[in-house]
Amino acid sequence: MCVNLGTSESTEVSLNLRTILSKSIHFCELFLLKELERSSVAEDLQGLAQLVANGQLNPRINVQAPWTEASEVTQRFLDRRITGKAVLALA
Repeated sequence: MCVNLGTSESTEVSLNLRTILSKSIHFCELFLLKELERSSVAEDLQGLAQLVANGQLNPRINVQAPWTEASEVTQRFLDRRITGKAVLALA
């Protein structure tokens, strides 16, 4: 599993994993599932694509690879050899 944390409110974020994990709370319950209830993934992706197309969002993509290399890309994230985003192509 890959986890990507981010924030737009400040440049520094504190996350006390000991507190979160001691309560047996899963990250997907904290973030992902709540976001999926808010709006559809398709709408969110369309909005992001529009921001990129308009030049309002410039994601730092450091790796582009086929989906079949997902485990290798994940290991590179874990080894901190990727500093931006990774894009895995399905086809």
